[in-house]
Amino acid sequence: MKRISSLRNKLIISIFIGCLVPYIIGGLYLKSFMEKWLYQDNMDQTNRLLFQIAENIDHSVIQNVSESVSMLSENDLVKLADISISNYTAYDADHFQESKSDVEKNISAFFSDVYISHLPYNFIFLGTSQGGYIEYPKFKPNSPYDPTQRPWYKSTIVDNKIHISDPYITKITKEMIMSFTKKVVSRDGHDLGVVGVAVKIEDLTQRIGSIRIGTSGYIVVLNSNDKIVISPKNPEWVLKTPEELNNTLLTELPSKVGKAYEAVLDGEAKVMNMYISPDNGWKVVSIVNKKEVVGKSQEMTNILLMIYTLTLLIILVVVVFISSRITEPILRISKVIDRMAAFDVKHINQNGVESYLGKKDEIGIISNALAGMQGNFVELSKSIQEMDEEIKNIDVQKDTEVRLSLSDNNPFNGVTKSFNALLEKVHTYFDQLKDSNREINEKNELLMTSEEELQAQIEEIETQKEYINFLAYHDPLTELPNRRYFIEELER
Repeated sequence: MKRISSLRNKLIISIFIGCLVPYIIGGLYLKSFMEKWLYQDNMDQTNRLLFQIAENIDHSVIQNVSESVSMLSENDLVKLADISISNYTAYDADHFQESKSDVEKNISAFFSDVYISHLPYNFIFLGTSQGGYIEYPKFKPNSPYDPTQRPWYKSTIVDNKIHISDPYITKITKEMIMSFTKKVVSRDGHDLGVVGVAVKIEDLTQRIGSIRIGTSGYIVVLNSNDKIVISPKNPEWVLKTPEELNNTLLTELPSKVGKAYEAVLDGEAKVMNMYISPDNGWKVVSIVNKKEVVGKSQEMTNILLMIYTLTLLIILVVVVFISSRITEPILRISKVIDRMAAFDVKHINQNGVESYLGKKDEIGIISNALAGMQGNFVELSKSIQEMDEEIKNIDVQKDTEVRLSLSDNNPFNGVTKSFNALLEKVHTYFDQLKDSNREINEKNELLMTSEEELQAQIEEIETQKEYINFLAYHDPLTELPNRRYFIEELER
């Protein structure tokens, strides 16, 4: 029983280990693969998000405003600007006279229409080469103002490109704006001045700043001059460059565009990605806690572990069930063998293997062989019992021979031949004993007869002896004591 139990346990352990080993190897591989896949998938999603943000900046701000500025620079009213427009180069609040020319009024009205239809615009302006300046809403200087000396004018007047300034905070409204400027060429082909639009980007910064990558990730945006425009996590970075902040992480990022870059920021491990707009050179950077990126793979790993554990439990149940189906017949067969080994003839037919006789597997083969063996054993047992009864009641006076008989296909048939040969020898011995006994009886009878005759002769001799003794002291005729009798009596 212990061996069967041990066999069952070994079977369960072997199958379980056989399933567990590839499960562990496959699980480790799948875990590694899933971590890499989730990590890369996270990076791909982040890159797509960065691309969409860059596209949003391009289309919602830069491209739209650039188109508006191009339209302003080509407008006929703007190209009519002349020396009649207001000039603030020698501005004095007490003596300044604002121009009332139709040219300025028409340009201001045109600027007003554009301003009203574009809510993000902070103001629209035009500076001429003569120092004239128009701004909508109305320009209210506190001191002399010469547009030709301004950086935006100097950088723009040299070519026909649209120039975008770095973001800056207005002194009055404290709003963050950017200027889009373009040179205006007069109808006769000479440089008339520079027209531009100052755009409020607060809505853009709030919208992009509110974007979260997961729960901890955020977006940082730098313009083409590496000026930080949006930084929700570190607002003190805004309007500064990585060099000014001495931030080597952001400085090194351009060399790692399209790749995940792991670094420590604010005392935490971060994963950083960057996308650079090919149109305007703006840089969109994502910064996410590495724990969160790895945490997604950990969640997947936990799910896989749960699935693996559940599957292993199911496999264990199936293995136990299968092992029971295999070992239960073996247990029953072992009980039959134990009873046969103990010659338990009384319960020999209680084998419990009848249900396995019809099976085509090894259990069925063993059960059929055992059933045949058991039948032969029962037949032998019955024959031996009958022989035992006959031997107990044997009558040596009978001449009939006692024989043990089994079926021809019984494997113990050879034993019966030897046993019957022994019985035949016993019978022959009994016959010899009978003959010897008969001869002894006959000789005994002869001896008894001889003894009787001898006894009779001895008695006769004793009689004769007594008679001789009588004749020695008596007269044979008168049977009276003779002289010898009297002499011996006298001598005493």
